[in-house]
Amino acid sequence: YREPEIQSIDPILGPLQGGTQMKIKGHGFDRNACNMTVRFGNTYARPTSITPNEITVKSPPVRSSHAAVVGVGPNGQQFTQSKSQGKDNSEHAFHYYDNPIIYDFDPEE
Repeated sequence: YREPEIQSIDPILGPLQGGTQMKIKGHGFDRNACNMTVRFGNTYARPTSITPNEITVKSPPVRSSHAAVVGVGPNGQQFTQSKSQGKDNSEHAFHYYDNPIIYDFDPEE
């Protein structure tokens, strides 16, 4: 068994409403894992596709803007956080931003 390791995420930001399609690149992702789950801080999402080196997932909705450290768990319980050169790499967090509000636009026609 090889523990999953995250090397990069893209994109690194999206709206509170969720739904941003994100690619997580790394090693040890097992498409046959019984409950592969991606953690965004305290919120969870199921991948839409898994290869040994890449997971595609849509960001889940959240209530407030913040940076959510991303983790991958092959069993939905134990999560590996982003790592780079053996160190915890919290810059691989997904940053939620407030949904934009349009007050006006110009020209109107």
